[in-house]
Amino acid sequence: MKPILILFLSLLAGPALAGSHQAPLDVQARVVEALADDMRAAEESDGVPAHLEFQMVDLNGDGRPEVIVQLLHPFHCGSRGCAMFVFDLTSQQPKSLADIIASEVKPARTSSNGWRDLMVDGRRWTFRQGRYRAGR
Repeated sequence: MKPILILFLSLLAGPALAGSHQAPLDVQARVVEALADDMRAAEESDGVPAHLEFQMVDLNGDGRPEVIVQLLHPFHCGSRGCAMFVFDLTSQQPKSLADIIASEVKPARTSSNGWRDLMVDGRRWTFRQGRYRAGR
């Protein structure tokens, strides 16, 4: 439990995602729980806790934000970028809508199937079959 507390406390540093801001503490706690295995693997690799950055944005127009999360740690970052995740927060357990390796993920002005598209390193991803997928 102590590593999770340390990981959670590491979330309080400033964000680096474009347009991001600190997510409410309850959202942070739910995301830490959802990504616990990934964060634990990162810390076990070199003893340094991973850092999460959040971008809260309503992607489906329901008035409730989804969260784009960037996992910052050398274990989860490489030449193509870092691990990023998109979560739907409508239920207590965050639902993963995308697992992405990228340098930048941001909402697009366009939408598909009722969800805003994402620009992933300049490439459009659309919402299809319950998840974000690289555009065709």
